[in-house]
Amino acid sequence: MQADKVTNTAQSPYRYEMSPIEMLKLEQKREKDGDNLFAIYHSHVASPAYPSPTDVRMAFFPPGVTNNPPMFPDTYYILVSLAEDIAEVRAFFIRTGGEIEEEIIEITK
Repeated sequence: MQADKVTNTAQSPYRYEMSPIEMLKLEQKREKDGDNLFAIYHSHVASPAYPSPTDVRMAFFPPGVTNNPPMFPDTYYILVSLAEDIAEVRAFFIRTGGEIEEEIIEITK
């Protein structure tokens, strides 16, 4: 499994906005190779590992239209909080209506 990075076009440590062109290229490559999108991950530097209102809004197209199905309904949103000394990692699905469903993950060494 390969993790591809996408440029933060917001160029901010407090807000993340994926480059639409890079996203499109990755989706085209994924479809061509027959790969599944397993997870989208990012960190929250000062807040808990829980989808923010912005995270939820950006999970839909157009952004914020939560009565549409999310863009990636079967993809985990993995959030890493750096707010404490020990990082917190949690996984979620974002569902139609903006519902957030946590998926318990176990981190092993």
